[in-house]
Amino acid sequence: MERLGLPFAMLSDPAFDLAEALGLPTFEAGGPRLYKRLTMIVRDGVIEHVFHPVFPPDQHAEQVLTWLRENPPAEPAVRGGAGAPPSRRKPGGGTAPAAPMVPA
Repeated sequence: MERLGLPFAMLSDPAFDLAEALGLPTFEAGGPRLYKRLTMIVRDGVIEHVFHPVFPPDQHAEQVLTWLRENPPAEPAVRGGAGAPPSRRKPGGGTAPAAPMVPA
């Protein structure tokens, strides 16, 4: 990320562990398995939105930027449950840890 100067994290998944765990779309082209083009918006380790299929590709960056502008980050959740997103609430009030994102 630093080398490329990207303002966001990248994910490397050469073993397709994430694809298997989340059922992400892949395909084979001439032998190797590849991810289909998709974009995930991940905040604080939680997948908030997935763009798939990515079409038209030449307009996708603007589509993502529009979504980000229309969906600003929520106030930080208070650890303890009530303010956490429903997907991360645990019975009894705690929050479940987010799946770790491994930078490329």
